[in-house]
Amino acid sequence: MKNLLLLLAFALPLTSWSQATVFGHATFQLPVALGEFRETGDPDLGAGARFNFYLQPSPGFPLQAGIDFGIFGRGRAVETLRLNVAGFEDDYKVRANNGVGNFGFLLKLEPLSGKRFSPYIEGEAGYNVFYSTVYFQKKNRNSDNIPVGKTEETKGRWAPFFGGSAGVKIALGKKPVGGIELKCAWLKGGKTSYNAKPYFTDEGEAIFERRRSNTDLLVPQIGVWVNFREAEKADSEKIKNKSK
Repeated sequence: MKNLLLLLAFALPLTSWSQATVFGHATFQLPVALGEFRETGDPDLGAGARFNFYLQPSPGFPLQAGIDFGIFGRGRAVETLRLNVAGFEDDYKVRANNGVGNFGFLLKLEPLSGKRFSPYIEGEAGYNVFYSTVYFQKKNRNSDNIPVGKTEETKGRWAPFFGGSAGVKIALGKKPVGGIELKCAWLKGGKTSYNAKPYFTDEGEAIFERRRSNTDLLVPQIGVWVNFREAEKADSEKIKNKSK
């Protein structure tokens, strides 16, 4: 991680920061487990969201540094059970979810930045956190969501990852203010333990199978992006035109 931060510091020039541009990306992701992670983990990896923010020192500069946040599901169990809570019996909808959150640093090479059709490649390194949550929902007219406290079995587990991705940005409109994005990442994940294949007992207790493996992922994504600097300029021009 230290090497990546040093690379970001030296790769981006410290001049022309007055012209710096910030890009925001929001994408829908549908991760695919690879290798032993696919064999030992939940077979039904769920969809999720990913958010990227990039800093470009000056317009048209081919390198951008960024950060990546994301979350997606990894398997769940849902049942309706008759449970006794505090001496009262009620029907409860109980749900156990496995999920993965991530945080990473990005370095993007985008030679055609600012063009209508702009392919790119990037490298990434960071951490995934594997966690589980359990909820009770009372089945009545005034439904109350009652979360169950995390136990030792649901404690989050962290694993580092690194990898790369390729994608393309397609600008919409006359100016490169924003558009759509297509992207696919390959992420080599470290070995860690995690919960898999949750189910409930008749008493409403959530049971998880404990697994351990490498956590490699293929992550196809589709979403939108916006150039905040150009968007601000466009808003300013609209205000000027209205004042005339």
